[in-house]
Amino acid sequence: MNERGSFERSHERAFSVALLHLNALIESGRDEEAEGDAVRDEMDMHWYRMDERQRERMDYLSVDLEDLAQAKGKPIHVGPIDRKWAEEMRSARDVAGVEGADRILALLRDPRAGRPSGNIAFIQARIFERLGMPEVAFRFFEAAEDRDPTFAIVTLIFVRQQGWMHLAMPRAERLLAGRTQDQTAVFFACSVLLETVRNADPISAQVTFERIRHHMSKCVSAIEQVSPPNADVVELHPVAVVLLGTCLNRLGDAQGAIKVYDRYLEKYRLVAADIFGLRGSAKIGHDPQGANRDFKTAVDLGTSSAWPFLYLAQHELQSGKPLNAIRLCNQALNFLSGIPDVVQSLLLECLAIGMAHIGQPKQWILETFDRAIDLSPENPRLKQNRDIAAGDLNSEMSRLIQQDASCDVKRDTVASNSILKLTDHFATRTSQIYEAAGLRSVA
Repeated sequence: MNERGSFERSHERAFSVALLHLNALIESGRDEEAEGDAVRDEMDMHWYRMDERQRERMDYLSVDLEDLAQAKGKPIHVGPIDRKWAEEMRSARDVAGVEGADRILALLRDPRAGRPSGNIAFIQARIFERLGMPEVAFRFFEAAEDRDPTFAIVTLIFVRQQGWMHLAMPRAERLLAGRTQDQTAVFFACSVLLETVRNADPISAQVTFERIRHHMSKCVSAIEQVSPPNADVVELHPVAVVLLGTCLNRLGDAQGAIKVYDRYLEKYRLVAADIFGLRGSAKIGHDPQGANRDFKTAVDLGTSSAWPFLYLAQHELQSGKPLNAIRLCNQALNFLSGIPDVVQSLLLECLAIGMAHIGQPKQWILETFDRAIDLSPENPRLKQNRDIAAGDLNSEMSRLIQQDASCDVKRDTVASNSILKLTDHFATRTSQIYEAAGLRSVA
């Protein structure tokens, strides 16, 4: 999008937020007070900075919000789907971008749509999410959930993805307190609890991990009893196993974590690269050879985590095989995305040491160390190794410090990154499934 388009889009979002605020004031009977006047002034400011299409969209949004307010708490009446309307909807779904979004929204307002229903509110939410108006999207997610409680999962996914933990936490707590039998709901609720551990003190973190362990043990047990596993179970099982295994490991029960991973790997070995990596991480302290085997398997199966590459590369360096170490580092750095800075810096350090061992030009080695230091300036060993490399490498080579990856990176950090990556992927897939089902239901 060009700069002008981005500028106008920001005003559209700001106008929509103010419109939501005004509607809340109207519902509470406070729109004629000073606060209401201030909100209207703000809306006027943004209105004259939007283009004609955006103003029309906001006019229609105002009507949609009024409809939501009037329908709240009333019985849902869904009439038969008009055949011509359904054909128009299918056609609109094939139109890309803003034009397609506006066409779908217009059709959802059509009386032939048989409003109101949870599916329609959900589709409106997804459209406004794509249009860059998450606050508006949330209002429609709430309406969908109000009309059909099964949409509680996608509402939770949405607020978590937005980083709105003040909205995600109470929803997660309600799902867990309600003793839901929907294991997907249990998983996403627990994934929200996991987010709170990042900034928690050790005692609070321990309590949270114990809560997650309690719920996820039941969740994984329920999943393992589904026979034969259906498509939903196949999608949910690996992320549930990762979350439970990580909690067990953090609670000091590495053997329990390994058993959870073992049971999964017996069934799904060929699609379990990341879980091999996590099982290897759990084995480091007491079975380094087993950890090494698991990391090799993870790499061979195409893991998305850089941790197995780093561990194996450092092992190869210590075994006097710098070329293998260089290959592993380059493979991770060139083909994996989203590598945490601290892990990326250690891969670059390992790469630089390997380059030194095979006699690469000093300038290349120092540049590689510099890249590592830029990513992790708080690591004093990187600077120490860089200073050694800047001297006479022929006589100083043995002074280069080759630390174990297990000493550099907290395994809980690595595991948390794996969980977040897998959870985000599963959240996207779950939302897509709900959206496809919602669109089929109205067209």
